[in-house]
Amino acid sequence: MHAPAHSAQPTWQSRWIRALLAWMLLLALLPVAAFNPPSAAAAACAPGGVTILDNVVADATNKLTFYEDTGITPQLRGMYVGYTIKNNAATTSADIWIKLDSFPGGGRIQLGANEDGVQHVGPLAAGASKQVYFYLVDASGSTDATGLNEPFQVNLYPGDPAILGAGAEVCDYADQIDNIDDSIKAAANAVYTTIAGPNPAAIGGIMTLTVVGETGTVGGDQGFALTPAAAAAWPANAYQMTDVHVDYYWTSSGGGLSCPNKVGGIPTSPPNNLTQFDDVLYFIAPSPKSACYKVTYTFVATGVTTGPTSVSATNYINSGTQFKHTDPDVNGIFSSIQPADNKTTLTKSVSPANLPTGGTANYTITFNNTYTNTVTLDTIQDVLPTGATYVNNSSSSTCTASPIGNPTISGQTLTWFNEPIVPASLTCTLTYQATIPNTTGAYTNSVTAKIGSTQIDTTLATTDNAPGTAMVTVGTPALSLSKSDGG
Repeated sequence: MHAPAHSAQPTWQSRWIRALLAWMLLLALLPVAAFNPPSAAAAACAPGGVTILDNVVADATNKLTFYEDTGITPQLRGMYVGYTIKNNAATTSADIWIKLDSFPGGGRIQLGANEDGVQHVGPLAAGASKQVYFYLVDASGSTDATGLNEPFQVNLYPGDPAILGAGAEVCDYADQIDNIDDSIKAAANAVYTTIAGPNPAAIGGIMTLTVVGETGTVGGDQGFALTPAAAAAWPANAYQMTDVHVDYYWTSSGGGLSCPNKVGGIPTSPPNNLTQFDDVLYFIAPSPKSACYKVTYTFVATGVTTGPTSVSATNYINSGTQFKHTDPDVNGIFSSIQPADNKTTLTKSVSPANLPTGGTANYTITFNNTYTNTVTLDTIQDVLPTGATYVNNSSSSTCTASPIGNPTISGQTLTWFNEPIVPASLTCTLTYQATIPNTTGAYTNSVTAKIGSTQIDTTLATTDNAPGTAMVTVGTPALSLSKSDGG
């Protein structure tokens, strides 16, 4: 009897090939949505589209240094970072949202406890750009760290990442914290006054923070790093930073400028030069001589704090041997920021309110702003009743300069992202249509809006849940009365 031929037994190579083919068949049969890539797998942003530029906080050597002081009370453990979002395309972009994430577990630098890492940019016109800012903290360390190189990601989305999910990411930019500088304060590097206004701000409205100070002698590469807040508990979710402007008054002669210790802080003598810096959190001072400056930070109030917020604006200036920071409150005159007020409500209506055999319902969402400035919404979210369907291309709004477009639809939830703006002391509307089925019953839908993390609904309160609602009935004919002559 002959032994079976060797070729009849599966070799380890053939078993491996069969297993591989089985996995390939399984992958082909499963839905693509089951394999949404994580954020880290997205591609870098294409140069011809919307890009993320690291030109706000990086120093002269293109390094990102995190400045802090853990040796004083209260400790300075927070710092803002920023990025420029630019549309290089020839047409207006879709709605843009930016999310910061992918900080290493156990790393020293993380998002602040009161920072969700999400900023709504809105649509960008061709060639336009806009800055976004995020608040980071060192929650654990207390030493310098050269060559830290802790990575994180800046991700671009076409809508709210919390609604769309990680799989909707368009592109990203990989950044890292290169160094940590645990600094000390210098008496000559003084902040004289800060002013927050309007105070309190309105939810969805603008708040400015003005910082006036004196540099003392500037040394080394004459680097100047600035942040509107340095306290670890700074409520970044309640005040989203949108802009920074620096007026820097300097001279190249004598001993430099002596800055007035008063509101304004602008020197009148001796003769001086003015250099202005926009949308940067790090710049090179134009002279080593002592100089005066005024920094104006702009925020949008996006949430309500439980009480007043202490201001902790801080600047870190190269003294020659190291960076030293301003005294957080040199004269005890820092003002507190009062909790923001809500000035915006919404209502919902529908016409007709009765459809005997189903059909098309016309919905109107009306926003009312009693504030003296415009209020910008981040999202509008409307939940349709079961069985109802949105009518494509039926959305129209007086709250946006350009067409608001169709909402993103998930199940029965409609979400509009395109940064609607409610005019000062006025109302604006969003209208759309939905098809109601020919099934007897009452069909009620509800709507809310969001400014940052704050819900906008039918009341001014920000702690309740009072959505706007509208109801359509089906199967109940409209009643009418008639009079006849019984002659």
